Amino acid sequence: MWLRILTTKLLANSKELIQNEFPKLGGNWIGAFFLVGLLVGFANLTASRIRYFLLMSLAILLAAQALGHTQLSEDSKQINSENLLVLASPLVLLYGVSFFYLLLDQIYLPIRELRYVIIGAFCLIACLPMLLALLPARTRTPLSYPPYHPPSIQRTRDYAKPEELTMSDIPWAMAWYGQRQCAWLTQKMQPDFSDINDLQKPVTVLFLTRVTLDGRIITDWLGAGTESWPNLILETVPFMAQRDAEGKDNWPKRVELRMQKMNEATQSSPYNLGAQGLRISYLPFHYWQRGWPEFITLTTRERPITEEMGRHE
Repeated sequence: MWLRILTTKLLANSKELIQNEFPKLGGNWIGAFFLVGLLVGFANLTASRIRYFLLMSLAILLAAQALGHTQLSEDSKQINSENLLVLASPLVLLYGVSFFYLLLDQIYLPIRELRYVIIGAFCLIACLPMLLALLPARTRTPLSYPPYHPPSIQRTRDYAKPEELTMSDIPWAMAWYGQRQCAWLTQKMQPDFSDINDLQKPVTVLFLTRVTLDGRIITDWLGAGTESWPNLILETVPFMAQRDAEGKDNWPKRVELRMQKMNEATQSSPYNLGAQGLRISYLPFHYWQRGWPEFITLTTRERPITEEMGRHE
């Protein structure tokens, strides 16, 4: 059974890699020179052996990447730790360039300096994708949004002290841009979130981005169950109607978000063992901060820490 599952995974992911990753093997179109250059033999025995080693390495890396494919590759298709074929890129570029010089030597050029012009044009075209990426553009933002938006992350971190714990679906961004301790969003609210919040360390800020908000409606939202985070997002919708005394949209909004009705005897907390009956379990976040619909920011504090400190002074 396991052999059949692994074989299916290998074939399915290998098809995807061969169709999409192999044409971009060298990072640009020089990889095409490498693939065509496989049809040409080398007189140098060492060069031929290294190329055979490269081909065997590509086959092994292809199988390892196909079998090791996880959700991480789906979340970040271009850059992720599961991209093993990139390890062979230096040798691919080396043999691609050598095949270019081999072709160049077969061309008769009436002017010697024309050879240097062709080599310069080759280098320029090879570096063109990188050069275009570095050039400023009016239609392109320097932010990699969605989901990363450092100003919003830095505003969110102001609701937690440096020693307090936050939670997000992009915890690395909160740790880097916000300089706050951040746990990865748990798979479910119960019992995963409760185990962290009740038994390990209280969570003071919950920051959800398009990673969660752009989930598939049927499988990620409706089919995820009442303990899922998409269900929490649906719970926040009724609070959108909150207005102040003048009828204006008021932020932050006071919220009471239920996780689910639970039998206390089934909870993971040792303090609840033996207790019977149902109760309503609530999340510790009582304030929904501004940012919807790009983000959902739930906090235990109504105001940022700096603002609260200013009031006390």
